[in-house]
Amino acid sequence: MMQCAGGKLIQYIEEFNKKENRLPENFEMTKYESEDSAGPFYEKISDSTYTISFCLGFYYYIFDSQKNEWIYFP
Repeated sequence: MMQCAGGKLIQYIEEFNKKENRLPENFEMTKYESEDSAGPFYEKISDSTYTISFCLGFYYYIFDSQKNEWIYFP
């Protein structure tokens, strides 16, 4: 689930970045529909970094684009 839901959003962001040469702003993410109110959610941190986060059960998952890795908190 984590890679599936979050992976689709990461792919969307990376394709947007290649096409537009910038990361999307939060309001531009309305084109990407979240399947669930628990996420995934996008947050632009800087001009070159972002996070994706969502909750699955009792776990909270965060993708850090700078580190290119998923972190989870039980």
